[in-house]
Amino acid sequence: MKRRKTKKSVRRVERKVQQELRALFCDTTSAELRAGLNSVLVSLIGVTLQLNYPERAKYWWTDDLEWSEVSSHASQLKGRGRIWWGQRSEPSAEMVSTPFEAILGLNLSGRRLKYSVTFEDQGARFVLRNKNA
Repeated sequence: MKRRKTKKSVRRVERKVQQELRALFCDTTSAELRAGLNSVLVSLIGVTLQLNYPERAKYWWTDDLEWSEVSSHASQLKGRGRIWWGQRSEPSAEMVSTPFEAILGLNLSGRRLKYSVTFEDQGARFVLRNKNA
């Protein structure tokens, strides 16, 4: 995929993350919102990897996020857990998990998303963030 198209995909997914965060901050009791947020975060990690770490994205695909710790206050969500990966060349092979930390937030007006997702795998550290983070 060309870099320009990948950047458009990143922006599109970032808008979806913003929508999910707004909904989460309005109603923190809904488990469905967290599932929706999980889904768009998996997409965000995938497209951001394609943009910033294309070699990594060629061989691995992101399957799911498993949260072990989540806290939210005001307009920020912090959490940690595990990212589940699969190899593109062997889709039926065993999944691999990697610990991650995430900070997601909206500015006071709710119009700008800031995020940082950090994880390590096989000795390499990956930091996915937008300009506002």
